[in-house]
Amino acid sequence: MSKLKPGTTYIYESPDGGQTVYAREFNSSEKILVGRSYMIEFEEQQQKEDSLWRAIRAASADNSALQDAMDHVIMMYNLTNTNDQ
Repeated sequence: MSKLKPGTTYIYESPDGGQTVYAREFNSSEKILVGRSYMIEFEEQQQKEDSLWRAIRAASADNSALQDAMDHVIMMYNLTNTNDQ
């Protein structure tokens, strides 16, 4: 739900050339995030997934069940990957 108040005058600002957009009431310094680029959200999600896979790989060194699962994932990827490498 939006934190913007109907009938209020807002100034819209973007410190990064339109990737994120903030609104602030006239004569106020409090900013409210009103929009973000889809690419920023996509990149943040990719970073979270990369971090998760790094943690899984690290944990699999001491966990044989996790290592077996990783081996199965790698095998499945190799079997289904149609791109020539």
